[in-house]
Amino acid sequence: MEQNDSSLGFALYRSLMRLKRTGKRVPPPCKELSHFEFQCLHLIRDYTEEHPELPGLKASLLSAMTQTSRPAMSQHLNSMEEKGFLRRVTSRTDRRVTYLVITDQAAAFLAEAERVLQQHLDQICRELGRDDTARLIELFNKLTKILETQQLTPPDQKPL
Repeated sequence: MEQNDSSLGFALYRSLMRLKRTGKRVPPPCKELSHFEFQCLHLIRDYTEEHPELPGLKASLLSAMTQTSRPAMSQHLNSMEEKGFLRRVTSRTDRRVTYLVITDQAAAFLAEAERVLQQHLDQICRELGRDDTARLIELFNKLTKILETQQLTPPDQKPL
């Protein structure tokens, strides 16, 4: 990679890290849930909607989706369950299998949080303008596709 490309790569990295830090400054949508727990509720709800034949999402799959260890995930799930945002449903066919389901309280909370988020996103889109917003979406999609298909190998290791 030429020096110019390398400088551009580091500028991209710094920009992405700055964007990530900015996102972490946004307070969670409620005081009861962390950002991570909020994300988990979204994942559980979305998975359940995409797979109506299942009673919910398995905890092991949620751990894999979020790249979180099972013990850490268990703590988050216990917390969300204690707060009334989540319930566990045992499989009728295999009592060893437990599914995660969001409660009506969580569904109402997610609907309100999404309404507030939509207002925030609408404001960002107004400030960016229609053309820049469309271009940004296009570039984010392109970057995501690259990152999903690219295998990153540490510099001290040879690719397999």
